Amino acid sequence: MVSDKQTLGFWGYLRRLRSPFVLLISVIILGTLGYYLLWRSLGGSWLDAVYMTFITITTVGYNEIYPLDSSGRILTIFISITGIGSLFYVFSATMEYLVIRQLQDPSGRRKMQEKINKLEDHTILAGLGRMGQQAARELAQQSSSFVIIDHHPPLENLAKQEGYLYIIGDATEDEVLEQAGVKRAKNLIAAAGDDASNAFIVMSARALNPNLVIVARADNEAAIKKLLKAGANRALDPYSIGGRRLVNLVLRPAAIDFLETTMKRGQQALGVQDIEVQDGSDFDGKSLRQLDIRRRFGVTVLAVLREGKTVTNPSPDFVLKKGDQIISLGMSEQLEKLGELEAEKL
Repeated sequence: MVSDKQTLGFWGYLRRLRSPFVLLISVIILGTLGYYLLWRSLGGSWLDAVYMTFITITTVGYNEIYPLDSSGRILTIFISITGIGSLFYVFSATMEYLVIRQLQDPSGRRKMQEKINKLEDHTILAGLGRMGQQAARELAQQSSSFVIIDHHPPLENLAKQEGYLYIIGDATEDEVLEQAGVKRAKNLIAAAGDDASNAFIVMSARALNPNLVIVARADNEAAIKKLLKAGANRALDPYSIGGRRLVNLVLRPAAIDFLETTMKRGQQALGVQDIEVQDGSDFDGKSLRQLDIRRRFGVTVLAVLREGKTVTNPSPDFVLKKGDQIISLGMSEQLEKLGELEAEKL
């Protein structure tokens, strides 16, 4: 059973300290004034009076700066009793409050939830299995804000060690998704261990946030179709991707080596980014020649996606319009500057 002291909130803690804190400040003021009046004729300053008051309250006990008569000793006794008592009450109440907070939230989940509540346009990663761990590492390397949801408590230690924000719960439940900020999120990765769980996650997340970009893991081609019908924007079969990669390593080793060595995240690493042309942006209605992206940013435009069709290696006279997605290749800083320019309004 939780006692009243355990349920004491921050504001209750402040109210509790109001009286002793006011008493402590009053003692400091009165003590300083008293010592100053006693020592003024002896050449004492305000600093001497403040110093004497503080060493009395804190029980440091250094020598008196100036001799004290009977009145000064009575003042010192009064400061010692009231000041030391109120000071130690403030200290004890503060320690009690900190201990209670630690007992109420030993794993730090409340503090973590406060951080999650501040996130916007983040990614929710549902599932911290082998695929989920790889996705988490990639999101962390890209400095992308994300929250992990997994119902296996042993994975909590892994999330703690890596410094990830996480929620121990079932991502198929609406309450857990809302706890992860699904209505404020931009993306969701459904990486649970089975297709049924991923389908439920996709349906629940889509119902809560129709604008969410959802990518789901699938075990086979049949599951991909079901996940797309459930509301996923993309569904991927890691076994199929792994198989194609193995074949490419055998048939096209030089190309794969290029991708792995030059496009990996790190210093002077290349990256691929898609930028959507917004209505009224600096890109809308201009040709690639007018924008001169390669010279200004050092970025290469690989393709433009328009209304479901792909225009590869577009010509310099290609005119961009609202809704186009520019697929570009360049360094991370260059791509970031390009994205900032596109976001600017005319």
